[in-house]
Amino acid sequence: VRYVIVGDVERYWNTPENPTYYASPDGLAAFDRLLGNGLAIAFESGTTRVYEVLDFPAIPPADGAVAEL
Repeated sequence: VRYVIVGDVERYWNTPENPTYYASPDGLAAFDRLLGNGLAIAFESGTTRVYEVLDFPAIPPADGAVAEL
């Protein structure tokens, strides 16, 4: 995953038959809590925000770990 898009669909989408929101407010707030720690804002317009998943350092496998299955 390189980008995560959060917009009106994620915030407000539901139907009369299924009044449950597509994503919870707490779940959406988690993206903002990760800003600067794994996520950055790549684009923002109105209520739509595109988060970029930042690279993180690769950790080499432990000695004796199986590299291939």
